[in-house]
Amino acid sequence: MLNSADPYQPLTFSIAEKAPNPQEVHQMETALRTSFPSGATPLTRHLVNIQPIIRAMAPSLQGRKVAIVLTTDGLPSGDTNENDIQVPAFLQALQSFVGLPVW
Repeated sequence: MLNSADPYQPLTFSIAEKAPNPQEVHQMETALRTSFPSGATPLTRHLVNIQPIIRAMAPSLQGRKVAIVLTTDGLPSGDTNENDIQVPAFLQALQSFVGLPVW
C-alpha cells in the first residue's frame, strides 16, 4: 500500500496466502480505512520493485497467482512531483509482468 505512513516503506500484506485468516482480513480493512490519497503517485517505482519479488516467488506458487491491485486517484507520476506524469514508463513496468503468475 503506497499511502502508508512512510512512502518509501509501503505497507504490504497477504490475505489468505496459506489459509483463510480473519486477522489478515482485519489488517487489510484497517489499512484501507486509515489510508487516503495524497501527493505523488509513484506506481512505476513500486511495480519495478515488486516485479523481482514475484519472479522469485513464481516457482513456489504451484499454479497459484499473485493479485496485484492498483487503486489510484491519479496518473502514474514520479516519487515527489505529482505533475511528473510517467505513463510510458508505467506501461513498460506493467509489461514486465507478462509471463509471470499474476492477475
